[in-house]
Amino acid sequence: MLLGRAIRACLDDDVPEIRALGRTVRKWWTEILNHHRTGASNGPTEGMNLCVKKSKPHPQFAGLVSAKIERG
Repeated sequence: MLLGRAIRACLDDDVPEIRALGRTVRKWWTEILNHHRTGASNGPTEGMNLCVKKSKPHPQFAGLVSAKIERG
């Protein structure tokens, strides 16, 4: 399998970052193959999480927002 050969090549490389890439891809092997088999993606979920995250007030400014509300 092409992915297996690519991982082995990365793991045998002299460059530490390439070996780290090989370890990471090996760790995510099942997820990578499942994506290509099914087309499934968590992209929509991540997009929704980003929208929620952007709509929450930032903790650094939470005191300012509540102070404005209290003063009216």
